[in-house]
Amino acid sequence: MLKNSGRKGLLILPFLLLTALLPGVTAAAADKQAQAGGSLTIQANPTLLTVSIPVTVNFDVDPTKEASLLTDGSGQLLQPELKIINRSIVPIDVTVSKVEGDVDLLTDSMDSLTATGRETMFGIKYQAPAGWDDQGLAAAQKNWLTESSAAAGYRLLPPHTALAADKQAVIRLYGRTGKGWKVEDTLTIRPTFVIAAASDNVHTQPDIGQVIS
Repeated sequence: MLKNSGRKGLLILPFLLLTALLPGVTAAAADKQAQAGGSLTIQANPTLLTVSIPVTVNFDVDPTKEASLLTDGSGQLLQPELKIINRSIVPIDVTVSKVEGDVDLLTDSMDSLTATGRETMFGIKYQAPAGWDDQGLAAAQKNWLTESSAAAGYRLLPPHTALAADKQAVIRLYGRTGKGWKVEDTLTIRPTFVIAAASDNVHTQPDIGQVIS
């Protein structure tokens, strides 16, 4: 492991604290007494979402680490834990809708990783991406962050799950990269996150999350 190799990456996240208002629908008590033939007024009461995530995350790139020997899913991107904290009263879903920065280096194909290039398979996930082993990568392209996967709604959480209310999720960076890095090279990724109350069609599995620390 080259801890001081000088090869650096920077994940720039657009929010430190995200507060959003989402409409909920309730009927005012007086309106429930509306007579037949009368009108019923529905009042929308917003639900407050309060979610915190880091502004920036620095990570090291170690292209010398042999991808074939990986067993823990950490790959060739070395970084601290990234916590998403949901202090809302409802479960939330977390996706990436857009990615900027060195997007020309992002790929979802092992074939793009060469001995002279810096192309990188880059994942931001609650769990190691499915298809981490060579045999499954071809069928797991949506697990890697690219412009196209972001446009389709890149999920950080496992399928059909949500981050429970008043819980945190530890998100990690996963990746493989080519070996053409020089000491002064950097990789900068700027994803745009979308935080929303989990919808019923997405949220069909039990909530995930750990006690906030």
